[in-house]
Amino acid sequence: MGERFFETENGIRVYSENSDTDFADIIYGTAIPGGDSGDQDAASLGSIYLRGPTSELYQKIALVGSQSDWELIPRANKKLKFHLASLAAYDKVLSVTYLDSGLRTERINTVTYSSALYPNTNLVKTIFWLDVGTMKQRIDKEEYVGAVLAPDSVRKTHAYSTSGIRYKRDGYTLALF
Repeated sequence: MGERFFETENGIRVYSENSDTDFADIIYGTAIPGGDSGDQDAASLGSIYLRGPTSELYQKIALVGSQSDWELIPRANKKLKFHLASLAAYDKVLSVTYLDSGLRTERINTVTYSSALYPNTNLVKTIFWLDVGTMKQRIDKEEYVGAVLAPDSVRKTHAYSTSGIRYKRDGYTLALF
């Protein structure tokens, strides 16, 4: 067993068997790749670029000679994707509880779902609110808890920006907690 890593300064070029022209590179750098007439622009399609300071991973998808040649590879969270697929199976609402019942600002607190695919377990969605007590209430986050997700739970956090006197929902993020 070696006592050190194999070291190289800029990257590694891997050639196809018996070829001097068919290759892919594994390159390391600190900036966004491409557009600098350097190793990144000379790399072939399918090459990989590791961006050190941000831990981002890029793949070369075009040969134009610009930053658009490189596509950021999203971090795939297989466990989260499995949980989201499980959530889709819960399609029947069993019960709903409310906060501020009977008031103009009444809002949903929890929703309990059931599933034919998972008949012995229920899923509970709890909703957390922003601007409570006003007519401009908005959802802050939703948390999904159930045996099918155990030991984890899924949190959906909403993002907003102001647009005049209103809020505009910009999207959401999903995470395990």
